[in-house]
Order: sequence, then structure tokens, then C-alpha cells
Amino acid sequence: MQLIESKPPIKVVVADETELYLKSLVSLLSNDMITVIGSCSNVNDWEEILIKEDNLPDVALVSHKMAGKDSLHRAKLFKERYPSVKIVILTFSSDSSLIEKLVRPYLHSILIKGKFEPREIISLIKMVDIGYIFYPDIELLRK
Repeated sequence: MQLIESKPPIKVVVADETELYLKSLVSLLSNDMITVIGSCSNVNDWEEILIKEDNLPDVALVSHKMAGKDSLHRAKLFKERYPSVKIVILTFSSDSSLIEKLVRPYLHSILIKGKFEPREIISLIKMVDIGYIFYPDIELLRK
């Protein structure tokens, strides 16, 4: 009989300025395959979570509209400091120029709020964790 090693849970941090959305995501993502190691409602707390943790998250979900530096600058800095952390931006915007500026150079995905089912969000995190990069098709999302 061959033993199968189980993969440790995906470590995630979630940062969103909307308390309800933040708590909903944390609740949704808390399962056997994903562990939320931190959550916050502003960018300064998110930076502290990443810096103070003994082990970095595998995936960071961060709101595009959070207080603090603009998301492009923030994404660039975090990618330089923590290249192993996969960043997913949360946004209500389906502006294709935003996606081009952010996802292509710095991020692994953009999750457009309200356009994905809960199971799709979990699948997206699993795929990003193993290295996939997900660019939403803006034309499909507008329909």
C-alpha cells in the first residue's frame, strides 16, 4: 500500500475595506484546504500581517480600493518584497485598462466582486496557488 502525502492548507490573507465582504470571504475560505492566516480592512494592517508572520501567505487577496497607496504601486512593492506570495486583487471594476496594468506584470488574478460563485472563488485560489494566472474575460463579465 502506498501512502499519499496530503498537501498542507493554502495560507491566505484577505484585505478588503468593506467589513461585510471581508468577513464573508474569511468565512467562505475557512476550510480544510485553505487557512486564513490574517484579515484586515486597510492596507497598513495588511502590510503588518505579511511582515510579522513567521511564514508568509501563499495567496493574498487585496481590495483594489483600499486606503493607502494605489494598487499598482502596492502590487509592485509586494511582488518585489515577497515574490513567492501570489496576489489576487479584489475589485468591482471590470475596466480592462485596470486589468492590463495590474494583472499582467504583478498579479496572478483579479477577482471581480459579484461575478463569481463561492465555489469558483475557492477554485481560483487553488489554481493561483499552484501557479496558474487567471485573467478574466471582461467582455464575458459584462454580460
